[in-house]
Amino acid sequence: MHSECLACDEKPMNWKLLSIATFFIAVLFAACSLSLYVESSALRSQLSNASIRDSTPRVGIVIALSEEARPLLNLLTLERNVVENGFNFSLGTMAAEPVVVVVGGMGEEAAAAVTMAMHTLFNLKWAVNIGTSGSHSRSLDVGDVIVARRIVGVGARMVHNLTHWSPEKIGMTLPNGTQIRFLHLNTTESLVALAEQASTRVQLPPVPTELTGTGTQRRPSIVLNGTIASSNIWNANASVIQAIRSALGTDVEEMEAYGFGLTCYRLHIPFIKIAVVSDSEFSGSVFGPKSIKVSMTNGAVLLAKMIELSNPSAHLGEPASQSGSGPQFTWTSGVIGRVLCRGQRTQAVV
Repeated sequence: MHSECLACDEKPMNWKLLSIATFFIAVLFAACSLSLYVESSALRSQLSNASIRDSTPRVGIVIALSEEARPLLNLLTLERNVVENGFNFSLGTMAAEPVVVVVGGMGEEAAAAVTMAMHTLFNLKWAVNIGTSGSHSRSLDVGDVIVARRIVGVGARMVHNLTHWSPEKIGMTLPNGTQIRFLHLNTTESLVALAEQASTRVQLPPVPTELTGTGTQRRPSIVLNGTIASSNIWNANASVIQAIRSALGTDVEEMEAYGFGLTCYRLHIPFIKIAVVSDSEFSGSVFGPKSIKVSMTNGAVLLAKMIELSNPSAHLGEPASQSGSGPQFTWTSGVIGRVLCRGQRTQAVV
């Protein structure tokens, strides 16, 4: 009897209030989750553009070292940065044209990797690899700018002894006939022509006396149709450099052009290489912060003018095309393969 009275005193559960409370808790949880998702999405969007490929047609600029990039970044109107695949891409405009600039690191492999990543993320009109180089010619020194028509891979060598070696003048061909490495890569002809037009519209300042190996002030040159030696080897011996030049007709050497150029060739990206001379074993000029700044500033001036002239609305001093679209960057095969030919070389002294 007593237990029945206790049961009678208990109040029935209010299921209506419980349902309302549960509903509001669920709504609050959903709102918090959505807020966290939006915040996370915004952060990912700020750091990365991997999910949505940037559709803006851009000029892609690949540089090896941060110190080399400074003169170019000074000309960049920065809009935003995209961090993806371990690289920090700077998006903005240069000479009022959309560009993407990236520092990819030293070496052929690094250049190939960053070029592939840039192609994946961005819509590239054309690409350029610009950086410092060592002279292979007694007539070239700090401040000179070399526009490459050819890139020669010189890393493949047969070493007979410590003093006797020879370059391997062959490409690499798979059993099915596909060539996967070429002795000689050609850059895109229309971009070389664009560089020639730009070279007549820029003035480069004299190189400071203390940076020249001769100890005298000199005016830098812009060399067109140059040949670039590229490998993961820094040759710091004048005799070795002379042997490479005699065998392959090279003007300068550096460490990224071949990886960059071969990747662009495989991906059908029009490309150009601009090498600026930062040191010479012949004159004794030394690679360092000052020579990097002077030489890269000269290269940046030429590249900025190229980008400006690549705008269809720019006046190029040529008859307008029927479509009125200005210069057309058409893809060419870009490969000579096993055949070495120098072609005509011009030098503009500015």
